[in-house]
Amino acid sequence: VLCDAAQKNVNAGVFVNGLMHPRMEKGPLYFQKLCREAVTEHHDKEKAAGAKIHPARQQMSAADLQSEKDIEFCSGLACGEEQQEALAW
Repeated sequence: VLCDAAQKNVNAGVFVNGLMHPRMEKGPLYFQKLCREAVTEHHDKEKAAGAKIHPARQQMSAADLQSEKDIEFCSGLACGEEQQEALAW
């Protein structure tokens, strides 16, 4: 019910900024706040670590040190993630 004609009001300039319906929008706004906090926290952790953090990636054991060195080597090559824009056609 809330969304019916909401775009029409936005286009007409009736709604400018803020809540359209204070009681009905608390859930989505709370979820948006949680997402914003999680993404910001992850970004801060990456900045502190000085590298990208991939939470779903498995952590290597001490026996896999050579693989870690290989990953560091490949990350430093010209085709690493930082250089993707230069490689775009």
